[in-house]
Amino acid sequence: MANHRPRSSNAWIVVYKHLWGCDNIDGQYIPHLVETSSLREKSWKRRAQIAMEYLARNFGCPVQHVCHMMDQLIRGLNLQSRQRQNYLGYGFQFVLKHLIKQIVNIIPLTDVRVDVIHNFSALARRAPRRKVDLVLISPSDFRLLISAKWSLRHDRLRDLLQEAEFFKRYKETIKVFAVTNEFMLGRLRMLAESPWVDHVYHVHLPLLRMCHDNRPLDYMKDLTDLFTDIRRII
Repeated sequence: MANHRPRSSNAWIVVYKHLWGCDNIDGQYIPHLVETSSLREKSWKRRAQIAMEYLARNFGCPVQHVCHMMDQLIRGLNLQSRQRQNYLGYGFQFVLKHLIKQIVNIIPLTDVRVDVIHNFSALARRAPRRKVDLVLISPSDFRLLISAKWSLRHDRLRDLLQEAEFFKRYKETIKVFAVTNEFMLGRLRMLAESPWVDHVYHVHLPLLRMCHDNRPLDYMKDLTDLFTDIRRII
């Protein structure tokens, strides 16, 4: 993790440099915005090139060096040839935990078993998943569940919504936040419109907007908002 203390304004850079990777599409390395099959389409390839130029400006490097500055976690652990998505999921939880700790001065619990969460031990068998990604607890009770999903493939989206519904039905006061780097707007809107999810945060909303012709995307929040919202709730 970076030596300097991260701020809410540059948290997205920390996330991207550690976790986001590139695909080789027709001999050109571009950010993995969507599944590789979709990334070969002209429209998505154009969006990936927009992302490359944006990242180069913000990383302070030439476009051709962008991919070398990303994916530091996977490359550092030499996991490129393994099941990348599994490690990416855990890595996303770890990086978010680090950022929340450094920026908000609160330490979330990660990969938490439902049966050890206060008031939910008796209900654990009914939970759609045995563990949840990140949990934040106030001095008195369980306040906030954060689901960290790098992308929102159909199965991940379904699992997230089922998990959110489970917790909300048993404790209405719980806040459920979802943090993602998904770039497909249909998936994001489906998640944002769920009555069980309070807020959806994109790792870097300005880039998401830019890749979609600067659409407003008012149903989304940015990662910077996550830290402000955590302070307010906890």
